[in-house]
Amino acid sequence: MKEPLHGARFLMAETAHERLPVPEREVAFVGRSNVGKSSLICALTDNWKLARVSKTPGQTRAINVYEARKNRWMVDLPGYGYAVGPARQRNYWPEMIGRYIGERATLARVYVVLDAETGPGEIDLSMLAWLVEKNIPHRVVGAKTDKVGGSRVGHRRAQIAEQIGRPANELFFLSAKGGLGVPALKQDVIAALEL
Repeated sequence: MKEPLHGARFLMAETAHERLPVPEREVAFVGRSNVGKSSLICALTDNWKLARVSKTPGQTRAINVYEARKNRWMVDLPGYGYAVGPARQRNYWPEMIGRYIGERATLARVYVVLDAETGPGEIDLSMLAWLVEKNIPHRVVGAKTDKVGGSRVGHRRAQIAEQIGRPANELFFLSAKGGLGVPALKQDVIAALEL
């Protein structure tokens, strides 16, 4: 039997969430530019051609929607923080991200993706505080653990958990590239989307 996320397809890209149709349920991935959100979506769907993966920060410039099943979406939001592109566009992204997360009634969960090697920056901590303040369901994902080194992963996870004030067992810690930890996150996404 095929895994629920493996049939996902690219549905659309939009720069204004008001123009998006409304699905039954959706989850969103948010994080700094170049943190690996697109790679994560590719790993979750087992399709490395699905989302555009780039080494250049800021390649995701729109709200990219992937349909896991009819009316069940996974959404890749533009990266916040450093990115290339016109200043006007860069300044609009934080507003777009905030409005999308704050106004989508069908948003079941937000996945805040952090770099496991560098840890959370001020902008990540602000995002987490805002999600708590707004009572928006979310999970924290530490990506790129392959850059941390196998023997340091547990220690790094504990450090990041302390920095963000969460229990370590609540953090998803994974490597999209190596597949480590991806199945646990996949099950969480499937549950959130009620697939």
